[in-house]
Amino acid sequence: MRWMNKHYIWNVLGWLVIVMLAVLTIPNMSKLVADKGQITVPSSYQSTRATNMQKQWGRSQRGTTAVVVVFNNGDSALTASQNTQIDKTINRIKNHEDQYEIRSMTAASDSSTAASQLISKDKSTQLLQLNVHKSSSHSVSSIRSQITTLAKTSGVKTYVTGADVLNQDFSDATQAGVQKTEIIAAIFIFLVLWLVFRSPVTPLFSLLTVGVSVITSISVVANLVDRFNFPFSNFTQVFIVIVLFGIGTDYNILLYNEFRERLARGKDRYTATKEAIKIGGGGRSFTPAYPF
Repeated sequence: MRWMNKHYIWNVLGWLVIVMLAVLTIPNMSKLVADKGQITVPSSYQSTRATNMQKQWGRSQRGTTAVVVVFNNGDSALTASQNTQIDKTINRIKNHEDQYEIRSMTAASDSSTAASQLISKDKSTQLLQLNVHKSSSHSVSSIRSQITTLAKTSGVKTYVTGADVLNQDFSDATQAGVQKTEIIAAIFIFLVLWLVFRSPVTPLFSLLTVGVSVITSISVVANLVDRFNFPFSNFTQVFIVIVLFGIGTDYNILLYNEFRERLARGKDRYTATKEAIKIGGGGRSFTPAYPF
């Protein structure tokens, strides 16, 4: 322990290097969740086989994502002027097919069959179906943003939806939830540790150590997913944050309590630290300080 105290700077520098590598090498989590975070059915199932067969139907549709533009007038039927504006929007989208890599589109004006399927019975809603090329350089996020801007129609409410768009929205909401969870957890832990130890310094050290473990763990898992197809879901990052903040804080409370008890018995800080770490490392059972 005295050796560690004498050369603690190397331990600090080592962890700084680890954290820097973790931050610099971590993949884009939003893209990772969108690409590999969906729960998939095994390839042996009939539904998966049917989907794979469907992907082979028509080369023009391969590598595309279905996007639906919704034109809506609330509970009232679309007026003649609104339908005129919708037609102008559809023509504008047709004129930009190449620019936005739209492979095909189906509008209500194409045929009476299409009209019966794309216009609601109460005439308040009209749909426009698009098949847009999707690639690493033309992601679902960029497609959603481009089509949303392109589909804006004067005097009509417009929405953009689709399977991939919904998945992307769910991924974005999950990432936003993770960020909120991290902030709430940090504030909650700081308050709990401040009430327990009556010191503003102890909570900061605890959050620092737990934060290092969270960043490192997320980076390791993300790289395993990105490079080796490690199992992954939308909630993996949330679980990592919750588990490490909970267990890490409880472990810190154990160490700080043991350290404080030994100081109260008259032991010097080096001996107290060594014995506290020994007890913590030995896994002595303890009651969590809070139900995280």
